Amino acid sequence: MLTIFIVNLIEIYSMKNHLPNITKLVFTTLLILSFSFFNVSIACDFPAFNENGDRTYAVDDIISRDGKDYKVVIAPWANASTSDWAYAPGTGQYWGQAWSLENDPCKGDGTGDGTGGGTGTACIVTEDDGQAQATYYTLLESGASSVVNCSFDAVADIKGTFYGALETKTLHGSGTKPNFSNPAKYCGMCVEMKGPKATEIVHITDECPDCHEHNTGNTDIDLSTPAFNAIVGDIGIGRTDITWKEVPCPWTSPLQVIIQGSNEWSAKVIIANHVNRIASVEVMFGGSWQQMTRLVDNGWNKNSMNGTSKDFRITDIYGSEIIVTRLDFSVNPTNSKNFASTNFPACGLTKSTGEINNLDYISIYPNPANNTITLEGLEDVETIQIINLNGQVILTEFLGGSASIGSIDISNLAKGIYVAKMTGLNSTGTATFVKK
Repeated sequence: MLTIFIVNLIEIYSMKNHLPNITKLVFTTLLILSFSFFNVSIACDFPAFNENGDRTYAVDDIISRDGKDYKVVIAPWANASTSDWAYAPGTGQYWGQAWSLENDPCKGDGTGDGTGGGTGTACIVTEDDGQAQATYYTLLESGASSVVNCSFDAVADIKGTFYGALETKTLHGSGTKPNFSNPAKYCGMCVEMKGPKATEIVHITDECPDCHEHNTGNTDIDLSTPAFNAIVGDIGIGRTDITWKEVPCPWTSPLQVIIQGSNEWSAKVIIANHVNRIASVEVMFGGSWQQMTRLVDNGWNKNSMNGTSKDFRITDIYGSEIIVTRLDFSVNPTNSKNFASTNFPACGLTKSTGEINNLDYISIYPNPANNTITLEGLEDVETIQIINLNGQVILTEFLGGSASIGSIDISNLAKGIYVAKMTGLNSTGTATFVKK
């Protein structure tokens, strides 16, 4: 109706001013296109995120930020403006725990299907979309070496597969290029590489300190011969232009914790077979999680503690956590490979198809509470964490997946809103409560 109205106005104007037909056509088209664009802009106009300000969002509210739409998952965290460093949508360190990426209607088809382009939480963009170069090396395949800088088992886990060594000499400090100030943090990353022959997934297991000599301005990757043959072609080519971007690894088997040179007084572990890159590893000691230090060989280390059985909490770059418990350190268990019960969901999705449930059925009462809260329906829960609005873990309870109901003393907590985060063998869930 409005389009017809615009055309009629133009007809009246043209009759009065004797515009040529071609001018009428162009003028009409421009006005219609302008009006259509205006309509699209309105269609994707959710309220803007109120950064660092007072907020009263409720669960399932949708806001817009940087051209993307986010839905509130945990309202107290979404409303905690003092914790925007942790929970601001799209930029906070743990934002995927407070929000879900719903859609990008101004850049996509506008359907708002809640898939966020099929990735759930937005993937971190690490890529080289310029003309990087691929070369190849044969040290592992020829038996000349059995060592990779990321400390993975080269012979058992890597030889014969599509793996690569990432350039670490050139430091890209801005844009979408990697920053190699801590090159070990790229160990275990998977990249989708496009070459003249094919596009394949390559597992980053090594570092290439001299790859900068091949090319300047882009981040090169030195490939295993199987990967080079598949992506580029005959190794006689030697070197060619490629593009690559980071993607979740396609592993379907559980994450691994490999113990290296450890005993009951210290711990050094390698995290392997992870779908997303690792952000932190913690070990339980003295009743709380202690941060481990990432070393240049991709090992995570913590000294000055005792205990023949150790628990570890591994967090990926999207804030998802996996807890591995009761690893035996009674003797020197070097190179002992321990499997978790699950792996990270791809690219920060809040749950994966491999999860049995998300523990939403667990209830907390009374709520609000003064001294004690009771949780019911805990049969699948291994660990409960009580987290404040600043993202700090205040209490941790280990249940072992055997209790159906449990009580937690909250008498020493300050008044306010808290979240109980529950982790099971194959699932996670959260519930909010208020301490009066």
